[in-house]
Amino acid sequence: MLADVHPEARACIDDASPLVAICGTRRSGKSRSFLRKMAAFAATTEHARVIYLNETLSECENIAWIGNGRDGLLSLNEEFGLGGVPNHSKHTLTFPDTGGIIRLVGADDLRQVNKLRGIAPHLVVLDEAQKAPHLGPLIQQALGPAMMDYGGQIVMPGTPGVDLSGLFYDVTRDDGEPAKQGWSVHRLNVLSNPFFGDTPEERFERTVVKYCREHGLSLDDPTVQREWFARWVKTDARFVYAVHQVPEHTLCYAPARVQADGQPDIAAALEDLPQGHDWHFTLFCDLGFYPDPFAYVLWAWSWTEPRLYEVASWKQTKLDADQQLACLRWVAEQVDVELVGGDIGGATRSTGKGWSKRWMERFGRDMVEADKHRKHEYQELFNTDIRKGNVLMRKGGALHTEAKTVLWLPAPADLTVQRKLREDPRIPNDVCDAALYGHRHTMQHLAVAPTPKPEKGTSAYWKAFEERIEDEETREDDAAESYYS
Repeated sequence: MLADVHPEARACIDDASPLVAICGTRRSGKSRSFLRKMAAFAATTEHARVIYLNETLSECENIAWIGNGRDGLLSLNEEFGLGGVPNHSKHTLTFPDTGGIIRLVGADDLRQVNKLRGIAPHLVVLDEAQKAPHLGPLIQQALGPAMMDYGGQIVMPGTPGVDLSGLFYDVTRDDGEPAKQGWSVHRLNVLSNPFFGDTPEERFERTVVKYCREHGLSLDDPTVQREWFARWVKTDARFVYAVHQVPEHTLCYAPARVQADGQPDIAAALEDLPQGHDWHFTLFCDLGFYPDPFAYVLWAWSWTEPRLYEVASWKQTKLDADQQLACLRWVAEQVDVELVGGDIGGATRSTGKGWSKRWMERFGRDMVEADKHRKHEYQELFNTDIRKGNVLMRKGGALHTEAKTVLWLPAPADLTVQRKLREDPRIPNDVCDAALYGHRHTMQHLAVAPTPKPEKGTSAYWKAFEERIEDEETREDDAAESYYS
């Protein structure tokens, strides 16, 4: 059953690492190879527990159960006489001789996905991993520890998607930034798949060139780059914030400063601000308890500096109203905050109720309520400043990390359906919201750079000196004339 798997794909399925990721092009043989591995493992391993996940149960049926060209689990079971007993309603394939079982689960069925937390599988295959970025926490926090029972393996085959987020992206990213460690990463290309021809040139002509010709696309089209070259492309991603549109060294002016207790080190952060400006500080928060966290962002701006600087950003779940208030009070003790505001829309009412009143009573400060109307317009203003290099963040901080992941929901498949832009509710945006609220109440866009003083002794210095003397004499003459008249 494994004999006709081509060498590059065979290297993937023979990899015994506990965490394996395969970033491959279309038609590179990813799914076909791992279906064979799953079937062989379950048919020969005592009490094997194998799980196959895909975006939807329908995808599980099309790819794994039936398979493209009838090379799915049912066909393999029949062709090679594996003796598996299929249960079509539960989507399981059980092998009586070994007690092994393969189970298909759609990632869109959260009830079934949550059931996976209580089991200890031998092998988990998360196919088309780029389509299910929300399954990262399940793999890392639940399935990962459970795999230790049997020394099991998690495999993530996929093709780069539009969204540059999620565990699959973190593991297989190719933009020069550090990828998530601990994974054995393979890269598969259709040019290595002998099914499409005897030579790479023939395979290229029969797949990539044919696809471009049929769809009227060039080789540098983002879709072609993703699906046929397995490259992550940023140009058409659905990011809410424009942080991927500027180089990171332009976006970030300093690293995140963190204390031993995990709170921002504001004293150290203030040292990173450019010298020679009179800084003003704006603090805005997004209230939450669980699962939405409490988050805040402290901005620094000046009338003589056109750029807005993040001083600190932070978030934490399961803080009650008094604890959240204490966090803001602590920030206000570190730096002279001129404006404080927040949003209680995402918080439970018991957390948000009376929040601004308690702030004013305890600290003698008023509370600006965040304006949530016309949010998209404010996001465009924020993005304009990001693109122009007028918003500077801290590399690796809560804001920088979150802003790189917030996405718009995909447009409806039916183009006749009109829908406003909506952020993907599965992706945290609490720190970004706090940053956005604060951005509205800063004035760096009105800043005027101070006129540089000429160096003493230069011709410009003496000219300015003469002009100042003339101005003073003129004012004295005008004053004397006014007095006698």
